Amino acid sequence: MVYFMSVSVIINIKKVEEGRDFMTLLKEKAVDMIRRMPEDKLYYVVQLLESVEGLYENTVIETKTPERRALEDLQRFRKCSDVEIDYKAELAKAREEKYANID
Repeated sequence: MVYFMSVSVIINIKKVEEGRDFMTLLKEKAVDMIRRMPEDKLYYVVQLLESVEGLYENTVIETKTPERRALEDLQRFRKCSDVEIDYKAELAKAREEKYANID
């Protein structure tokens, strides 16, 4: 079974070695725990580490396509307006003007 360090252990490690990087201390502690672990239990640790590794490897870094960049450029030119436009009424008015003489 894999045991995780408690917050108090992490805080104590940090207090002992103030000048060192916090993540380095965690890595050293993890490596030390793995070294002391029996060989038959390492299989579970490797499975756990592979599943965790898969979490950050599969994250997709969003790259902007040319279309997306063009849309963002156009969005910069949009202006907010206080006037509320009724698009249905505008469409009805345009249709009425266009097709008023058809009879």
